[in-house]
Amino acid sequence: MTDETEALISVDHVKYRKAGAGKSPVGLLAVFSDHIEWRDDASPEVFTWELTRIKGQRVSPPHKSKVQLQLVLTNDEQAIFVFLNPGSSTEELVKERDDVKHKLMHALILNGRREKERLRNLPVHNDDEVEDLNDYSSEDSVNVPVQTKLRNYRAHVGILQHQVNDREDTLIKRNSTIKDLETKLAAADQKLIEQELKLQKELAERDAKIRKLEIELEATYIVAKLPRDDRDMMELIKCNAQILSISAKLDFANSEIDELKKKYADVEAANENHLDTIRIQQSRIDKFQEALKEAGAEYDEMKDRMVEGEMECERQMTDYEIKIQELETTLEIQKLEIQKLEKEKIPEPTHLYIELGKLYVELQEAKRPHDDQLAVKDKEIEFFLKQLEAKDSEIQNLKDSVQMKMDGKDHGSEVMEKKAAIQDPVRLGVNYGNGDPDQDW
Repeated sequence: MTDETEALISVDHVKYRKAGAGKSPVGLLAVFSDHIEWRDDASPEVFTWELTRIKGQRVSPPHKSKVQLQLVLTNDEQAIFVFLNPGSSTEELVKERDDVKHKLMHALILNGRREKERLRNLPVHNDDEVEDLNDYSSEDSVNVPVQTKLRNYRAHVGILQHQVNDREDTLIKRNSTIKDLETKLAAADQKLIEQELKLQKELAERDAKIRKLEIELEATYIVAKLPRDDRDMMELIKCNAQILSISAKLDFANSEIDELKKKYADVEAANENHLDTIRIQQSRIDKFQEALKEAGAEYDEMKDRMVEGEMECERQMTDYEIKIQELETTLEIQKLEIQKLEKEKIPEPTHLYIELGKLYVELQEAKRPHDDQLAVKDKEIEFFLKQLEAKDSEIQNLKDSVQMKMDGKDHGSEVMEKKAAIQDPVRLGVNYGNGDPDQDW
């Protein structure tokens, strides 16, 4: 076993999640050139995993609260490590996890090359057996016929192909979701379009890297030859190359999914900012509509007051006309009595003349306030008409402002506010009162 001082990388405060009940311990995780080792801080317990047993590795999504690294092992086993350094932030924990992941990936590639070199130098066995370190340990490969290995390889290839298909479906769904979101936000933010173009360029570059790595792995992978059955041996070599190619695709697919998740989070954040802008614009529109409703209510109230004033004026005019008619009737009666007295040639004024003079004076005084009140009412009616015209203009300006806000919502809030301010010279909610009827209008 390699000594701990020769570790490629070691990270403390790493929890190893064991299967079953009980609290998972915390210890030291170290990556060596041929195995991974985890040591418990509270006990002498040590767990090791040979690199030949590791089929791949996964990392936790960016939005998860825990920073984890999962090792996919043979025989459907797995090992999960949680990075819990109390003195590090989440970003620092992610960096530690990624450093371990990259060191492990490098160690897996180097170990694969060493195993291929060792297999190439192995002598040919009489029983036509070859040890495959990608899927079997040394004790499992003893006395296993080539046909059995081929069947196992085919089954393993089918599983890996199924995993690749699942990852490709996930990538397609993620790409579709991102493209839909970017299409919706294209009109609002040109920066999202640039991100989409950059993402497509990065995907093309990664696809080129995947193809290049597949060619390199297939070109460098060499398996010992079996002279007895060349056809089975060629199929075995082909299966080995396909397994390595699919494993590389899985690793890059995992990395690609992480990148797409980050892009998806950026698009979601941009979408949320756009929604906040829309909510702000909608709030302003609601305020303008509320002001329009208040102006309409004030207009209706003023109109009702004008109608009530006109009705009151008509009622007073009717009362004055009745009173004037009564006085005129009384005056006619007095005139008839005066004429009668004149015919009788009464030499001196009597009490009837005095009453007649009083009635005449009272008639003149009754007409004077009636005329003054009619003039005041005319001025009030003229003032109400001017207020109605001002309110009509104010309501029309508010309607135009709201319409401009609705039409120019996507062109920026500052431009719309300036236009609304220019086209809204009338102050909202101002109570002008009834005015002074003694002044000129």
